[in-house]
This record gives sequence, C-alpha cells and structure tokens, in this order.
Amino acid sequence: AARTDNGVGVASISWNVKLMATSAANSDSGDAIERGLQTVIYLAQNGADIINMSWGSEAYSRVQQDVMEYAQALGSLLVSSAGNESSDELHYPSSLPGVVSVASVGSTDRLALYSNRGLGVDIAAPGGGGLRGLLSTTPSGYGSKQGTSMASPIVAGVLALVKSQHPGWTNDRLVEQVLGTALLIDDINPEYSGQIGSGRVDAANAVTGVPSTATPELQLLIEDVTVNDATG
Repeated sequence: AARTDNGVGVASISWNVKLMATSAANSDSGDAIERGLQTVIYLAQNGADIINMSWGSEAYSRVQQDVMEYAQALGSLLVSSAGNESSDELHYPSSLPGVVSVASVGSTDRLALYSNRGLGVDIAAPGGGGLRGLLSTTPSGYGSKQGTSMASPIVAGVLALVKSQHPGWTNDRLVEQVLGTALLIDDINPEYSGQIGSGRVDAANAVTGVPSTATPELQLLIEDVTVNDATG
C-alpha cells in the first residue's frame, strides 16, 4: 500500500500490507454488477484477507448474497460503501449479513449530504463533504474525490492495520475491535442518531483501544402494510 511520510502523493492507512488491485467494470458497463461479483470470487479464491467493494445499488439479488457468503466462507472480510443516494433505504451488497457497511462524513464528522444512512450502516469514515474531497490516486496522477466509495477503503485499511498487528485474530474479532473503538458522532448528527452505525472509524483507537461492550439497541420498524383480500 502507499508509503507514508515520504512527501509523495497520499498517506496510507495501513502502509505495511499488500494490495490486490482489480478492475471489474466501469459504471456504464451493462454487466458491471456481474463482473463485480466475479471479481469478489476471484479475490476470495486467491487469498484476499479483506475485500473492499466501492459499488452497489438498492437492488437485492440472491446471487449477490451467495457470492458474499462464499467469499466469507473462504475467509475474506468484506467491506462495502453504503451508497450515495442520501437515503435510509437498504443498499446492497453493503447491507448483506457479514458485510461492513460504511457511510461517509466530512472533516467535521457531519454526515455527508450525499451519504446513505440507516439501520444497514455499520460505521462511518471520511469520504469528503461540501467542497472538500479526499486526495486520491487517479489514472493520471492524483485528484480530489468524494463519496462513500472513498470512505469504504479507509475502513478496509484500518481493518488491515489491526490485522497486521493481530494476524491471528478472527474476522469477527477484527470487526468488533474496529467498530467497538469508533468515535461516537451521534451528538454531531442528532437528526441521524442511530443511523450512522457505531460512529466514525478511529485508526489510533482501533490499534490501542478496548472495544465498547455496550449492547446495541435492537429496533423493529413496520414501514408499510398492504392488505390483499379475496378479491385482490
């Protein structure tokens, strides 16, 4: 991954790990989701410890869930962007079981206007907000980018950093450590309380802190009811 403190380009979250960079498809490809899923299979089969998925939609599919379960069965930890629709609807694959869903916040820890939120979100990370983005590598050099697609790999990087420190930990323990040491930001985002997951990821706290043991609040919400009688 990117070297840090060398005066060149970007600073990496986890500079002592190796990247398996794959290109699945661009957003205009008719088979973008299919090729994305094929890439997840490829990465899992080739030993990727952590797989970042900066893509998705609000459309659920059983094949998508099968691929996630297959990758997890092979030992991969899955991280995905929560989506940029400014919605609280479920987003996939980020809302699938076992996938860490990442929302985006700006430099003040306010939820980005474009970021999805809701009960499907597990954690937030810097992804750019307002006029400020994150410096990123691009095909031609470096550029400023915004989106939950930028926030998701930050969480993946923190998970990789903790794994490099504790290579024997299970994926569940890695997730517990990173989510359980996140910085609470509900007070900064009162209108989205309970919809930003465990808070904003904190790399230093993830490496040195003790995860919170607070019991998550379980909520069941009935959003809509449709009655079909004998006449249809």
